[in-house]
Amino acid sequence: MYLRHLRIHSLPGIEPGFAFEPESDKVNIVTGPNAIGKSSLIRALKYLLADVDRRNDPPDLHLEGEFVSGKVRWTVRRTGRQIAWMRDGEPTAPPVLPDTSRFGLYRLSVESLLADDAGDRVLAAALWRVLRGGFDLDGARRPIGPRFGAAEARRLADKAHALRAVEGAYSDLQREEAELPDLERRIARSEQAEVHGRRLQTALDLYEAIGTRQARAGDIEGFSAHMAELRGDELEDLDELEQRIAQLREQRSAAEREIGAAGRNLERTGLRDARPDAEKMAGIEELLRQTERDIDKLARADKDLKEAEASLNDALAQLAGNAGTAGLKPDSLQRAREILEPLVNAQFRHKELRQRLKLAGAPPDASELDQFRDGAEALRNWLATSAATESSPAAARIWFVTRVFWWATLTLSVLLAAVAVRAEAWTVFSVLAFGTSVLLIFSWFGRRASAVAEAPVEDAKRRYGETGIEPPTEWSEGPVREHLRQFVQRRFDELRLQEKQAEGVERMRQEIEEEESNIAELEARRNELAREIGIDPALTGAPLYRFIDITNRFDEARAAHRQIAAVRQDLHAQVVTSAIRVRDFLHEWRGGEAYRLGASATREDLNALRIAFESLKARAVASSDAHRAVDDKKREIDSLNGRVEEAETNIARLFERAGLKPDAREDLVRMTDRLDDWRLARKALDNAKTEENRLRKLLSGENGLVESVEDGAVDELKLQLRDAREQAGECTSLIEEKAAINARLQEARRSHKLEDAATAKDQAAEALRDKRDEALSCAAAEVLLDEVESAFKTEREPDLLRRARQWFEQVTAHAFTLELRDTDSFVARDLTQGELRMLQELSSGTRMQLLLALRLAWTEDRERGGEALPLFFDEALTTSDVDRFSAMARTLSSLADAGRQIFYLSARRHEAALWERAIGAAPVMIDLAAVRFGSALADSGALRIETPPALSPPDGLAAEEYATLIRVHPVNPRADAGGIHLFHLLRDDLGLLHSFLDTWRIGSLGQLESLLASDAARTAISGRQTRLRLRQRSRTARTWTELWRQGRGKPVDRAALDQCGAVAPVFLDRAAELAGILNGDGEALVRALRAGKLKHFRKSKTDELEKWLIDNGYVDDARILEPDKRRRLALQEVVSVTQAEPEDVNLVVEWLESAVAS
Repeated sequence: MYLRHLRIHSLPGIEPGFAFEPESDKVNIVTGPNAIGKSSLIRALKYLLADVDRRNDPPDLHLEGEFVSGKVRWTVRRTGRQIAWMRDGEPTAPPVLPDTSRFGLYRLSVESLLADDAGDRVLAAALWRVLRGGFDLDGARRPIGPRFGAAEARRLADKAHALRAVEGAYSDLQREEAELPDLERRIARSEQAEVHGRRLQTALDLYEAIGTRQARAGDIEGFSAHMAELRGDELEDLDELEQRIAQLREQRSAAEREIGAAGRNLERTGLRDARPDAEKMAGIEELLRQTERDIDKLARADKDLKEAEASLNDALAQLAGNAGTAGLKPDSLQRAREILEPLVNAQFRHKELRQRLKLAGAPPDASELDQFRDGAEALRNWLATSAATESSPAAARIWFVTRVFWWATLTLSVLLAAVAVRAEAWTVFSVLAFGTSVLLIFSWFGRRASAVAEAPVEDAKRRYGETGIEPPTEWSEGPVREHLRQFVQRRFDELRLQEKQAEGVERMRQEIEEEESNIAELEARRNELAREIGIDPALTGAPLYRFIDITNRFDEARAAHRQIAAVRQDLHAQVVTSAIRVRDFLHEWRGGEAYRLGASATREDLNALRIAFESLKARAVASSDAHRAVDDKKREIDSLNGRVEEAETNIARLFERAGLKPDAREDLVRMTDRLDDWRLARKALDNAKTEENRLRKLLSGENGLVESVEDGAVDELKLQLRDAREQAGECTSLIEEKAAINARLQEARRSHKLEDAATAKDQAAEALRDKRDEALSCAAAEVLLDEVESAFKTEREPDLLRRARQWFEQVTAHAFTLELRDTDSFVARDLTQGELRMLQELSSGTRMQLLLALRLAWTEDRERGGEALPLFFDEALTTSDVDRFSAMARTLSSLADAGRQIFYLSARRHEAALWERAIGAAPVMIDLAAVRFGSALADSGALRIETPPALSPPDGLAAEEYATLIRVHPVNPRADAGGIHLFHLLRDDLGLLHSFLDTWRIGSLGQLESLLASDAARTAISGRQTRLRLRQRSRTARTWTELWRQGRGKPVDRAALDQCGAVAPVFLDRAAELAGILNGDGEALVRALRAGKLKHFRKSKTDELEKWLIDNGYVDDARILEPDKRRRLALQEVVSVTQAEPEDVNLVVEWLESAVAS
C-alpha cells in the first residue's frame, strides 16, 4: 500500500493540524527542525491502522488517511475510538494488515538499529521453532497434569455469562431507538422558537436605533451649512500660501542679485564678447592627448633604441671572438645542417634499439604453456558444470520429492503400526511392507538422478589432475575460482607475454645493423666537411651551430636598430609640429602660459601646454556658464511672478469655499475650531443611520414586526421574546439526548458485540475440545518428535531467515553473512576471516546493517498474504560515515524500486545531497515546516541579529584623539584611493564623520563616492553645499593619489611576485615579506635583493625580476614629484574642474601628506 494522503485534524502534541501528501511512491526525504512533527506522522499512521487500544489510545483523535494498493483506493477515518474503512468510496471491512504488535517494525531509528531488543530475540526463537518443523517440540513433550484443560472450561463459562449480558443491553437499546421520532419533533419545535426569538430581539434593537438616529440629527442642526466643505487644514494652507508669497518675492530679489553677479563673472573671464569655437577646442584637446601619447611612444622608442644598440654591439663582439670559424660560408653552413641533423637522429635511434634488444628475453617452454592452458580450461569447465548441477531444477525436484515421500511413508508406517498393535489388525502389516518397498525404490531413483548430474564435474576434475599442476586447497566454488585466478590463469598470462616479447628480437638486430651503417656514412661526410673548413674532425657539430646562431643574431640586431631609429625620428618631428599648433592656438586666446618652443619638445613643455589649455578651457566654461546663468535667472523671475499670482488666487478661493468674505480670518478660525465637534456629530449620525438600515434589512419580510416597532409596541414584543426563549431552552438537552442514543446505536452496529460474544463462546468451546484432542494425540506423537525435529532442521530453512541473509550480504558488499545460533540470538559471520561475531563484537555501522536486514525481512514475512505498508527511517543513518551511508541508501532505494514506499525523516537538510550522490538522482524532498506553516522554520540562532557596539561621538576630542579612538589607519597612496579613511577628508567636521561611521556604516573614500552617486545622498547629507564640498574633496584625494604615484609604480605584492616567474617557490614567502616591509616599492625591492637581503637569490633572477617590474608598470622611470609640486598640480586640476575653493584643496592635500605612512 502506498500512502497518498494523511490529514491530522486532532492529535496530542500537534497544534494546529495539517495535511501530509507524499509526492513519490519510492523514497521521500522528510526534513524539518526538531519538534516539527516528523515522528507524529508515524504515530498518526499507527492510530489509523492498528487496532483500538481503549486503555492507552488518547480519546480526542481525529485522523484521515488515503492509501492505494494496485487499482484499489482505500480510505480510513478515525474519530475518537471509532475507525471506519472505505474501498473505492464504499464502506467495507479493513484490508489484511500486519499484526498490531509488530507495527514497531515500520519505524526504524538509530536507537533501534544499534541494539537488539526483545522482539529480535522473540524472532530468533520463532525461527528456531521453524527449523524444528514449525512446532514448539519442547512444549509438545511437556507432561499432561491432572488440571489439564481446567482453564478452558472456566473460560467457556465466563463467555456464556458475557453473551447473556450483551443480549440484555441490546434489548434496552432497541426501546430507545423507538423513541427517536417523538424526540426529533420536540427538537424541531424548539429550534423554531429559537429563530423567532432572534427576530424579536432584532425588532427591539431597531426601536433603540431609531431613537438614537433622531437624537443625532438634532445635534447636527447647530452647525454652519458650509462645515462639510472644510478639511481642517485651511489655516495651515493659509499660512503656507502667505509664507510662499513672501519666499517667492525673496527668491525674485535673489535672482536679480545673481544676474548682476553673473555679469561680473563674465567680465573676469575676458571672453564676454567672443569664446573659442567648441569644435576647435575639442580638436586642440584631442591633438594635445595625441601629442602626450606620442611623447610616451618617443620615450619607449629611446629605450628600445638603446637596447637595440646594446644587442648590436654584443653580436659584433661575439662575432669578432670566433676566429676559428672564419672559413665558414653560407653553402658550408647549409651542408653542415644537412649532415648533423640526420647523424644525431641516427645515433638516438641506434641507442633506443639496443636498449629494447636488451629488455627482450628468451621464449618460454612450449610444454609448460600447453600445461597451464589445459589446466585453466579444466578449472573453468569444473566451475560451469558445478554451477549447472547445483541449479538443475530437475535433479533438485526429484531429490526433494524423494525425501518428502520417504519421510511421509515412514511417519505413516509408525502411526499404522501403533494402531495395528492396539487393534491386532495383521492386514496392516502387509500395507506396511508394500510402503517400505515403494520407499526403497524411490530412494534408489533419487540417488541415481543425483549421480548422473554429478558425472561432468568429476570428469573436469580428472582432466585437471592429468596436467600435473598443484590442485586447489578445496574442491568447492570459492577456492577453485580463487586458485584459477591467482595461480593458474596468472602463470598462463605470464607465459603468453614472454612469448610475444621474444617474437621481435631478430627484427631488432637487423634494424641495429642498418643504423650502424648509416651512422658510419654520415660521420665520414662530417669529417670531410670539417677538413674543408678547417675544424678538428674529432669535434662535434657544436661550433658550426654556434657561428650560425651568432650570424643570425647580428643581422637581426642591425635591422632592428635601423627600424627603431627611423620610428624615433618620425615621432620627434610629429611631437614638435603638434606642440607648435597647440601653442599658437593658446596664444590667440591670451594663453600667457604658452611659450616659444625650440627645436625639441619635452614632457615638461607638454605639461605647461596642458595647464595653459585647461586654464583656457575653464575660462570658456565659466563664460558659457555665466551667459547661461543670466538667461536662467531671467526665466526664473518670470516664473516667480506667475507663482505669486497663483498663490494669491488660491487664498481667495479658500475663503470662498468656507462661505466667508476675503480676509475674514477670525471667522475662519472659529469655524475650524468647531470642525472636530461637527465631525463627531456627523459620524454619530451616519453610524446611527447605518445601524438602523442594517436592522431593517435583517427584518425584511417581517412587516408586522417593523410596524409594531414604528407604533411603539415595545412591551408586547418583550413578552413575546420571553416566551420564545423559554421554549428554545429545551433544544440543547434534547439534541444531546438524541446524539447519545445515535452514538450508542452506531457503536452497537460497528462493534458487533453480540456476534463477538457468541463467537467468543464458540471459540472457548472449541478451545476446550482442542485441549481434549491434544491430550489424546500428545502421547501418540511423542515417539515421532525426535525424528521430525532432525529432518526439518537439516532440510528446511525459513524464507524469513534466507531473505534477512540476502539483505545483510547486499548491504555489507558480501563481507558478512547472517546465521542463527542454536539458542535465541543472531550472529554475523565474517566471510573474509571465517569467524562468527556476536552483535556486541560488531562495529556500530555493521550492527545497524545486520539489524536493518533482519527487520526488513521480518516486515516482509509479517505482510505475507496482506498489504505492504510504508517504512519510516527516523534519523536512522545519522551516525553513519559517507561510504556506509551510501551503501544503506542504495539498499533502501532498491527496496523502494521493488515496490516499498520509504520515508526518511531527518532534521539535517544536507543529507539530501548524500542521498543524491548515493543513488544517482535527487530524491523527493518534503519540508514539513513548509507543509505545516507555509514556509521553512529558520533556526532561532540563525535569525538572531547581533547588535553592533555604538561608536563613541567626538564630543570634546581633538581630531588626533578621535582618530586614535576609532583606529584610523595611515594613508597608503600605493593602494587604491578608495581605501582612504574618511577621517583624512573630514578632520574639520568630526560630527559629520561620526554620522557616516555610526549611522551609515561607511568609512572610506570609495564608500563615500558610492553614497554621493546614489539617491540616498540627499537623505544622508541634507545640505547641497556639503554634498558639493564632499565631491570636491573626493576629487582632490584621487588627484593627489595619482600625483603621488608618479615615478613610484604599482605596489609589488605576493601575487605579482608569483606571476613574474623570476621568484622560485622556495623564495616566494620571504620575497613577499620583504616587499611588504618596503611597502611594495619595486625599486627598493630590487635594491634590497642586490644588497643580499634575500640570501642565495641569484643576480640573474634579480635582473629578470627588475625587467618584469619595469615592463609591467611596477617600476616607473618618471621623476617623483616633490610635495610642493604635488600640491600645485593638484590645486590647478581640482580648482579648474570642480570650482573648489583653493584653501579647501590645500587643506585636504596637507592632511593627506601628513597622514602618509613612513
